[in-house]
Amino acid sequence: MAKEMLSQSKISLHSLRNDMLSVLVSKLEGSSKLAKQTGTKEMIKKLPQC
Repeated sequence: MAKEMLSQSKISLHSLRNDMLSVLVSKLEGSSKLAKQTGTKEMIKKLPQC
């Protein structure tokens, strides 16, 4: 039973890590597109909205 719980927690952590990485990548892509369109000051103002 302990092995099952450990296995499930590894799967949950792996899933959580993938979700977090996915969100991070999408934010980085969004900020990259924003950087191409605007100057630095405007980009810094808009980043918290991403």
